Amino acid sequence: MLFDEPKAREALEELASNLTNSVWSSVKAFLDLPYWSRVWIIQEIVLGREVMLVLGALEPITWADHRNAMLLTRQLPRILNGFAVYDASIWDRFEGSVELRWGYIELIRRYKEKTPYIELHGKVLLPHAKEVMFRAAQHMATNPQDKVFGLLGLCELPIKPDYELPVRHVYAKLGVGCVYYEQFDLLLSAGCGLAAASDPLLPSWVPD
Repeated sequence: MLFDEPKAREALEELASNLTNSVWSSVKAFLDLPYWSRVWIIQEIVLGREVMLVLGALEPITWADHRNAMLLTRQLPRILNGFAVYDASIWDRFEGSVELRWGYIELIRRYKEKTPYIELHGKVLLPHAKEVMFRAAQHMATNPQDKVFGLLGLCELPIKPDYELPVRHVYAKLGVGCVYYEQFDLLLSAGCGLAAASDPLLPSWVPD
């Protein structure tokens, strides 16, 4: 019904004509920033009360504005597909890479908006550690221990950050925590995944 309004159609046609190769290149460049792939930003944004994003000299934006812009960006190709001035072939060249990178932001968006949160001793906890760990697996960390330590703000696990411990001990503690909280699904990933293990001495029952 909205598209039948002349002003709405005019605005959408103008938008469709402006979605050039350089615009989608900018979207891809934004999503390709290493920032989005860091494991630490998940809890930084999810637990942040007021999150502002700053990029170079550009005007800062709120997380809510960023979230809405990204949701609209993903919907635009479908919405504008019926407009003659829209060149769908341009989006086709970028869709794969943009959707792949979108996964980083989508994970944060889901947990930022997930309700209800569980309040415990002033700390916000999510009920399912396995889901957090599975979905955050694609995020990167220079130190393999941070694949666990960087998510403790979201997960209820009997682990305290201790960088003196070897990687295999940290991951083993995670495995024990999964058993303790009956999160057995995460243990099913033991022995799977990357060919090069984080630690060659990692026990076979511990997820890497």
